[in-house]
Amino acid sequence: MESIVVENISKYFWARVTTSESKPSWFKRLIFGNSLAKEVRVARITALKSVSFTVGKGEIFGILGPNGSGKTTLLKILATALLPDEGDAYICGYSVVKEASKVRKLISTNFSLIVNSFWTARQALEYWCTLNNVDSAEAVHKVNEVLDEVGLSERADEIVARYSMGMQSRLFLASSLMLDREVYLLDEPLLGIDPIAAKELRETIKRKAREGKTVVLATNLIRDVEELCDKVCVLYRSRVVALESPEVLKKTIGAYECVYVTLSSLDSSVLLKLTDFNEVLDLSIVRQDNLLETKIITNDTIKVLYLLLDLVKLNKGKIISIKIAEPILEDALIELLKKRCEYENRETA
Repeated sequence: MESIVVENISKYFWARVTTSESKPSWFKRLIFGNSLAKEVRVARITALKSVSFTVGKGEIFGILGPNGSGKTTLLKILATALLPDEGDAYICGYSVVKEASKVRKLISTNFSLIVNSFWTARQALEYWCTLNNVDSAEAVHKVNEVLDEVGLSERADEIVARYSMGMQSRLFLASSLMLDREVYLLDEPLLGIDPIAAKELRETIKRKAREGKTVVLATNLIRDVEELCDKVCVLYRSRVVALESPEVLKKTIGAYECVYVTLSSLDSSVLLKLTDFNEVLDLSIVRQDNLLETKIITNDTIKVLYLLLDLVKLNKGKIISIKIAEPILEDALIELLKKRCEYENRETA
């Protein structure tokens, strides 16, 4: 059963863009300042273009992509905070365009909480309960429960203005978890949260899915996607470029492996010679003190190791450690976006 169906959604915004690259006159700079003195026009910016996917009941669905790719815009459309210019989306069968009031009773988000910075976390959540028609007696129990769940119980009566970014993220996540809804729309829910708390909160999100709830997670934190998501939608320049499980997505760069090598007594220019060989698909080098931390992506690990040993021996270097691993999701994502960028550049050339 599908909880969410997105059908060919497109969204456009209008913005002022600079059209003149010439240096503005001194008079314009005096009157308008450098930023406003140039010639500008109003242009249509594409935030989303023909985005389609489905999310099953009880799934955790990830939305990945570079900044500006449309992740937050998509979530806001699903939350009925924005209307699409084209297409439609359905939450449990109800249209976000035509039946927004019904959709809002089925969803919970972590970006809708209204917070006065001089309120305490408890006051903010109690107010949120009032807005969502939660019974006052039940609200007290729910607020205490969710504050404990996100680890804010000890500082629940401290004003929000004193909260760190991670604590504010916990508060916004608490506001979404407090409501018992069919679909949870979460935008960067674990941003700025320390690793120990993040691990516990991932378990909380998984528990929601086990209860049959659907979770849509927009994030750039690869670990969250790997540990949580059943399926991933990758957005790039407003379009869907991949729609797979994390495991399948890793295979998009083929049967490649990563070779991690730590070396000493060697110049980085020597290692750069490896890029002359077709078997070396990508090479990155980071110098730390007298050591070179090297990462090689290859489709022939054995040959690359022989080439590396020959270079090190010839230049009297020393290998400290070698580790071979399958590509992680981050590698797959970078490779996927790189190929997409190259393809689009060829199309526009």
